[in-house]
Amino acid sequence: MLKNHFLFKNHSVNRNFAINDAYKSLYYAPFYTKAESMPLSNAQTRHLRSLAHHLKPVVWVGQHGLRDSVMDEITLALDTHELIKVKIAAEKEERLDTIAKITESTGAELIQHIGQIAILFRRNTKKPKVALPSA
Repeated sequence: MLKNHFLFKNHSVNRNFAINDAYKSLYYAPFYTKAESMPLSNAQTRHLRSLAHHLKPVVWVGQHGLRDSVMDEITLALDTHELIKVKIAAEKEERLDTIAKITESTGAELIQHIGQIAILFRRNTKKPKVALPSA
């Protein structure tokens, strides 16, 4: 059922299956919030993926799901590190819902997600730590 939920090159969707809300929020969500000025370019996204390759997950979302304490830890980690990995122990659809909730509530950008690991980035305007290549 999930194998036909991908976007094609012309951004049309296979109409035989309905896309669930998690996929809609991940693929059709804006890449920046009103607080940020510009979305990341492809070169910047590649650079962030390469920097995150060696990182270990900072926050784990476990069996109790996304709670306020976990959101506080994610917000604190994003303020401190700007680029973090989050491990989400849940089924695929629930993971996608959780990632969408995290990106909406924190204003972070989803750089990549593979399996249970999501890479998030949010620029700290007061003390930027990650140097991005020019757009």
